[in-house]
Amino acid sequence: MSCREASSARYILHKYLAATGCLKPKKKEVKSRYIAGSLKMVYDESATESGCFVLWQMSPDMWLVDMVVGRCKVGLDPKGTARVFENAHCIGEKRIGDDDCFVLKVSMNMGVLNAEVIRHVLYGYFSQRSGLVVYIEDSHLTRVQTLGIDTVYWETTIGSTIEDYREIDGTLIAHQGRTVATVFRFGKGSGNEIRTRMVEKWRIDDVVFDVPGLSIDCFIPPAEILGVSK
Repeated sequence: MSCREASSARYILHKYLAATGCLKPKKKEVKSRYIAGSLKMVYDESATESGCFVLWQMSPDMWLVDMVVGRCKVGLDPKGTARVFENAHCIGEKRIGDDDCFVLKVSMNMGVLNAEVIRHVLYGYFSQRSGLVVYIEDSHLTRVQTLGIDTVYWETTIGSTIEDYREIDGTLIAHQGRTVATVFRFGKGSGNEIRTRMVEKWRIDDVVFDVPGLSIDCFIPPAEILGVSK
């Protein structure tokens, strides 16, 4: 990564944090969040399911998600998004919808990944006009080798459009989005080729910062996860 690419990425992330309001002086740091919303999932081109989700978060790293269908955290925490791209470099520009965007790329360090992971790359598209992130794409290719069976490859691409930013207590939060996930399995012989596509649309209906009464006890895992029998 060149110094110019690194400095460009830092500037874009700084602009993003400023656009979302995260750089404004605040009386105190937000300690907890509550987010509730709805979602709709379409898979196999015809099957459709709708549901809702509730997310609780407490600093520094406690999460609790309850939902009927799917899982969605995209666009909820601007600082979290910035941390994902803090080691990125700017690789150019691309138009997404009505926005001209800067493209930030994060490539995983192959030295710390399992040898079966051939490629894992994350792209972030940040609007040149508003500074906000409008699209995120995560792509990875994995090789699966089983004794006595031909090698099989799995290529997964997840692209998320993020929109409808609204100000909540001085911070811009994305309230709608659409995620398209494609899984492609291939290998020697046409019988190994399988392609699956799923689309998820989500909407946030309610956001609360610094939830009264929320404590660490609310995040204790169930006994079966802890391996403790009741």
